[in-house]
Amino acid sequence: MNILIIDDEIKLACKIAEGLRIKDYDVDTVFDGREGLALLSKPGHGYDLLILDLLMPGMRGYDLCQQLRAEHIMIPIIVLTAVGEGEDKTALLSAGADEYMQKPFVFMELVARIESVLRRPRQVMSETLRVLDVELNRKERTANRDGVPLSLTQKEFGLLEYFLSNPNKVLPRAELIAHVWDDQYEPLSPLIDLSITSLRHKLDYDDHHTMLESVSGYGYRLRTVRPP
Repeated sequence: MNILIIDDEIKLACKIAEGLRIKDYDVDTVFDGREGLALLSKPGHGYDLLILDLLMPGMRGYDLCQQLRAEHIMIPIIVLTAVGEGEDKTALLSAGADEYMQKPFVFMELVARIESVLRRPRQVMSETLRVLDVELNRKERTANRDGVPLSLTQKEFGLLEYFLSNPNKVLPRAELIAHVWDDQYEPLSPLIDLSITSLRHKLDYDDHHTMLESVSGYGYRLRTVRPP
């Protein structure tokens, strides 16, 4: 597997590369976002995964994610971000990142994230997601049902995006937390269920015809069949 690291912290980038080579990955490093974009924009660039720093001079990691997806370059991306840097996880995922990790991090956790991301089936990222009459636009950060705009919080938008990306699939709470909330978020916190309940009320016309259903003991599912 070929990995490209783009990070202006030269010592950190080289340390990560050295560790990954010990794990039998082929690794290249560049220290500038624009140079990395030029490499990845070449047809047949040969990289299987990108590890990307969030804040770099010249071109931020967030902007690089967006540019790669705009060019339909669907390489898996893990973003590295220092604690306190301003991008919300939902915004990063919407920009095209597959995962993010906060610095400082444990190297073996990075290896585990790499293995997890590489196991995922790759999908062509569409700007617009639609199930029945619910539509979400990733680029414009808008959503509507039957043409009526939905007023969503950031977390509700992230939840809806993930549900629309996985229609009819039962999604465990832990999976939703991993994709929408920080990894250290308390999995038993009632705030998670409150966000899902709030989203359900905004999606549904009434209490008897729900698109977003609870599956007892498992999680939640976005139904693709219109209820009777």
